[in-house]
Formats: sequence, C-alpha cells, structure tokens
Amino acid sequence: SATCFIREVLSLRAAANQDGWLFNPMAISGREFLVWARRVRELQLKKCWVAFREADANCSGLIDMQEFAAVIQRLGFTPLQNIVQDFFFEASGRDSTSTSDLD
Repeated sequence: SATCFIREVLSLRAAANQDGWLFNPMAISGREFLVWARRVRELQLKKCWVAFREADANCSGLIDMQEFAAVIQRLGFTPLQNIVQDFFFEASGRDSTSTSDLD
C-alpha cells in the first residue's frame, strides 16, 4: 500500500542519512516517484484481474460486453456503451460497421 511504501522510503532515507547522505524529508526523488508509480500500477492491475475473474463466472477466460461494462463500473469508471462496443470491435479485429452483433 502507499502507507507501507512511505514507511519504506523513510526507513531507507534514515539509513542513508546515517551513512552521511542528506535528503529533504519533504520531497522525493524521481526514482522514488517511479517506484511508487510502479507499485500503484501493480495494485491497480491486481484489482483489475480480480474483478475480471469474478465476472468470468464460468471460468472460460472470457467476459462478454455486458460483463466488461459491469467490471469497469465496479472499478470506478463510467463506460459509455459506444466506447465499450468500439473497444470490443477493435479487440476482435472488426470495425464498428461490421454486421456481426456482439450482444
């Protein structure tokens, strides 16, 4: 979590200060920021994967358009139907003018 990361950074900084390195306690470096961003991304990906698995009731490894819309809503996004449809058409290699119906 973000709190654990902050504790870890403060601990590393304290150890570095003992070795003679001086850090500004009210700022982080670019490297520290990237480490934080990677951890946030990993947590988001885990949440997405858990939500996908929950939506995949039959364990087929696939979710349909309605399930996809429900998953992204649970993750805090507000999907527009046309955006969801465009995404599915793009993912399937078809365009939105295709005669196939994904519903």
